[in-house]
Amino acid sequence: NQGDPKDKKNCVRLIEHFDYNKHLCLVYECLELNLRETLAKYGKDVGISLDGVCSFGRQLFIALNYLHKN
Repeated sequence: NQGDPKDKKNCVRLIEHFDYNKHLCLVYECLELNLRETLAKYGKDVGISLDGVCSFGRQLFIALNYLHKN
C-alpha cells in the first residue's frame, strides 16, 4: 500500500490481517465487480469486446510489472 499511494498500479489494497484459529486471514478492499460478474453483466453470452480484453490485460500487466519490481 505504501509503495503505491496514488493507487495507479491496479493492485488490490490490503486493509488488515489477523489470525483466526491458527489461520492467517487477509482483509482486502471491496471492489465493484470481479471478472465473472463483469462477463455476466456486459458479455451477454457473447463475451467481452476486444477493447475490453485489451484494457483488462493492460491493467494486469501494469500490476504484474509493479509486483515484479517490488
